[in-house]
Amino acid sequence: MVRSDSDKMPSYTRGRLIACSLFLALLLGALFQGISAQPTHTRERLRGVLSLSRLAPPLRGDATIRLSPDGEHLFLQDASGIMLVSRHPLRLVSYLETRFSYSARFSGDSQSIHVVSHDLLASTWRVSDGKKIESHDLSFPGGCLSASLSPTADLLACYTPEQDLVILRTDTGQKVFSSSIHPHPSDRAIVPILLDTESAFPAPFGFILSNNTKPLANRGLIHYPLWFSPDGEFLLAGDNISALRVNLSTFSRENLPSAVHKRMHAVVGVLRGEQTLVYDTLKQEPPAIVSLSTGQTVKTPPLPAGEIALATDTRFAIIRKRAGTSVQVFDVQNNRLVPVDDCIAADVSENVLVALDSEGTLKFFRAGESEPFEGARLLLGELPPLRAASVSPSLDLLSIAVDGAAGTFSSATGVRKFSTGLFAAAFLEDSRPPLFLSPRKFKVRQEVMRPDSQTGAFASAWTAAEGANLHPNGNTLLEYSLYEPEFRVRRQPGSQMIIDMAFVDVPYRLDGLDPASGSKWWDRGFNQGVPIPFADPQGDRFVLAWKARSDGAKEAVKRVPAIHDLYKKSKVAEQDTVFEVRDSRTGKSLGSVLVQFGGGPIDFGSASSVGDALFLVKDEIRLSVFSLKDGRLILRRKGLHPTANAESSLLALDEGGGHLGIYDLSSGAKIEEQLFPDLIAYTHFSADGKKLLALTQHQDVYILDMSQVREHPLAPEPPIPAPSDSALDNPQ
Repeated sequence: MVRSDSDKMPSYTRGRLIACSLFLALLLGALFQGISAQPTHTRERLRGVLSLSRLAPPLRGDATIRLSPDGEHLFLQDASGIMLVSRHPLRLVSYLETRFSYSARFSGDSQSIHVVSHDLLASTWRVSDGKKIESHDLSFPGGCLSASLSPTADLLACYTPEQDLVILRTDTGQKVFSSSIHPHPSDRAIVPILLDTESAFPAPFGFILSNNTKPLANRGLIHYPLWFSPDGEFLLAGDNISALRVNLSTFSRENLPSAVHKRMHAVVGVLRGEQTLVYDTLKQEPPAIVSLSTGQTVKTPPLPAGEIALATDTRFAIIRKRAGTSVQVFDVQNNRLVPVDDCIAADVSENVLVALDSEGTLKFFRAGESEPFEGARLLLGELPPLRAASVSPSLDLLSIAVDGAAGTFSSATGVRKFSTGLFAAAFLEDSRPPLFLSPRKFKVRQEVMRPDSQTGAFASAWTAAEGANLHPNGNTLLEYSLYEPEFRVRRQPGSQMIIDMAFVDVPYRLDGLDPASGSKWWDRGFNQGVPIPFADPQGDRFVLAWKARSDGAKEAVKRVPAIHDLYKKSKVAEQDTVFEVRDSRTGKSLGSVLVQFGGGPIDFGSASSVGDALFLVKDEIRLSVFSLKDGRLILRRKGLHPTANAESSLLALDEGGGHLGIYDLSSGAKIEEQLFPDLIAYTHFSADGKKLLALTQHQDVYILDMSQVREHPLAPEPPIPAPSDSALDNPQ
């Protein structure tokens, strides 16, 4: 079974990368306090600002620090981008827009940074000024399930959907090595693909079946073992069933002890001197240093338990006890912790340790010293992708979570109310204490936590069933559980009985649970011709996407006469989809729409509903709005994360560059466009639709008055006059 471990079902395609480049037009104006840089000024055109605050303290998510080989530069990389910093003098060089990318690397001569995006776009950035100097595709048929750059970025190792290891030269894209790790899967193989995500926005969940793993390629969702030696001389790849070692000088396979084969799943990284660090958390075995020549354990350093990664200088390990907590630096060679307090990211190279603390201060230490010899404060970068977000009906409280950080804040003041641990969902009501759903972890049952109103401490309200897959859907939790699959078979003349992929389903059951108690509100089973379910953490409905010719689709369209008539009159094709909207509190159907574009249910990255409207998103930015009354297309626009309210019949759409479009939900007509001085990360209407909350990428919270938007819309922005001929002839 293939299980993805990241963020979003909507794939990180080139379309998304292009869209996000448009949405990342603002750069940081300054990186350090006291170090000047030219700020970027953006026009602002906002109407009805009721309040403006900044989250305090701000959220700083997981990040990685890497020092250059010559020690003259470093970069800080998170899910949003890369901050490139010069050491002498200590200053910001540039902010690199590199969302949805694998771990970046400095070149061997320290003169450039190399980045490869999840869809295999390779880019090179000059270290001296942070300018992009080259960009090209490394893509090849099939793509990569997982990939990693070599220490000096001259090679890219790729694990393909065919379960081959492929090595490419990053400058030319030339394939220099290819070898099978596992036997190629048969065309008749059945691969369950998990759609589950951790996202604050509507997305599909559950399983689909495929005859290959290509649906997971070029998305950065899976991390297979791919370990380069620090000197770039060899590569380890594979798992505990089958693994190989590649000599990167001759690009040939070399022997690997069977004892290392069996522990490949536990490898943390390769140390100097033909050794590897392994840490088997599943078997709860202590960390060990293992010889790559003999497979024997060399020593067992007393590393603290937690997530372990090696620093640039592999004599040091960076350890995090659990997600969302500080990291520790451990000297593997001398078996001791390095004294660095409140550190959320760190690296060590050439006896210099650099650490970033939770306040955003970058500190530099010399080996063996507990006090920094240099330091500077970072201004806030952009928010990483939101893993969870929730707002109380009155917009008084805002809860958000990113990788490595989470909190609940007063929307009016920005002050943090609860210093929560990481959560997968928050349930906020004006009259009750908030509830928080713990993140999903392997073999760990999720809990719903309730804070104490006096102490702020958290206690368990209830615990989910073992193996339960819980998905937040507004005021409800959707529990997804599998039935035993029933595969249909067929026999071709002269052949043995085979499974027909066209008839294979993943039967499942959905339960609607009360977040406060875990009690069941409703349940529904799907056995044949099953739909893909879409959860909406922001709304009180969920959506089922049926293949249009399925029995379930035919039943769904019968509930609305206008939709049923449209379905009977249409020439329904195999790739068409019927979207059925259901109430998450009762499980009852509220309507359906026949959609005759796209490649079936799996082709849509988002589906949600408010009032009489159905919202569908393809390619991350292509929004289509349909009427549940008659199936007509109301609106088609490009934008991110549509937010709507039934009471006011308004739609807010992030149209890029800080532009927020406000539309009439009934007619699709645009009412106004507001312009924020920063990029938009999240929006949400109050329950009555009279106010709108907007959170920006640099964590400013706006509350806007929407009560009179139709009567007093913001006047259209005057067009910028074209330059005169004289201005063209005589530029200033």
